[in-house]
Amino acid sequence: MPIFIGGETYHHGNRKIDFYLNENKLIFKPESKIKIDISFICSKKQKNTLIELQNLIEQNNIIPVSVRISTDYVWIMFDEEILNGFQFKMTEYKKAVKGLLKDDEERKQIYKNFKIEQDGRKLAGKLTNRYLAVDLNPQYIGWSICDVVKGRIVIVDKGCYDLSSLSSKLGLSSTDPEQVYQNNKREFELCNVWKDLFNKAVHYKIGHFVCEELEFKNENVNDKAKEANRKTRNIWHRELTTNLINKYCNSFGIIKKEVNPVYSSFIGNIQNTFYDPVNASIEICRRGIYKFVKGRSLYPPITEFDRNTMSSLIQASDVFDKNGLLERVTELGSWKQAFDLFKQTKLRYRRVLNHIGTFRLFSFKSKILCYRF
Repeated sequence: MPIFIGGETYHHGNRKIDFYLNENKLIFKPESKIKIDISFICSKKQKNTLIELQNLIEQNNIIPVSVRISTDYVWIMFDEEILNGFQFKMTEYKKAVKGLLKDDEERKQIYKNFKIEQDGRKLAGKLTNRYLAVDLNPQYIGWSICDVVKGRIVIVDKGCYDLSSLSSKLGLSSTDPEQVYQNNKREFELCNVWKDLFNKAVHYKIGHFVCEELEFKNENVNDKAKEANRKTRNIWHRELTTNLINKYCNSFGIIKKEVNPVYSSFIGNIQNTFYDPVNASIEICRRGIYKFVKGRSLYPPITEFDRNTMSSLIQASDVFDKNGLLERVTELGSWKQAFDLFKQTKLRYRRVLNHIGTFRLFSFKSKILCYRF
């Protein structure tokens, strides 16, 4: 079993480890008078990060560094926000609120001031009115970049990553070499997707990243929909996705916002005419933009344009009572009622793929297709 040693700020990063990251070396001190030298090999990019980390370690009481050691690997874990100078200044905050009660208004105001100062460091050199949002899906990741200009949302760029070729069911055991290859390939390609997306974030000087809150509980599993459960619980790699999003946001100083995704796909497809995952990402982006704006609802108001769009979808369908449904559309009072109407009558609302350009991610060997609209 691997050994895990938790990091400590007040002991040069770790009580039981001496770091010589410039030399690709650690000294493990399990007990008094016992020192074990551990050498490791890393890539050039990792070495540059480790050199920066070593400089912080040598400044005492700066950053905790946890280490995990096995017979083959060494894992070095640290906070990317601290490494890149985007962390919340907790030590200064504790000094500022010393002696104040937790429910003290002055304490709350001091905390707000420190958060504003932290966000200012993160947004330095970025566009504060520019947002990147994603719609997460086992087979597709839709993304959109939007600006807020004079109270209006303007779409700057948009696209979609197609991962469907990596989710095919092979019907093999989990230890079969072909199944193992597909699993490893899926994780590798997923890492490349988020690398490419955050490269776009740096290029466009994104200030805010918006994603959806998704929690999967055992009681929410539908035993009848086995294929859907396989995709959402086995091949989605939610934990890996979450870790990569947090890593890049912390490293680049991008402020992350999580929003409630309820009805986001339905509303996005009614209000936009692009591909389904892209439309959902635009609605998620809108929710992120207005999340902390007083007086703003989670849902946008239903406009006459939205009613006309729903009426057009009804007329284009093959349902029996079209006139009755058209009358019900004029009486809709909420998006929940609209969604229930489409669900009960089995009306299709998802926009099909009608892309302009298609290319593979990074290499012709990649199994990820990228759509640009």
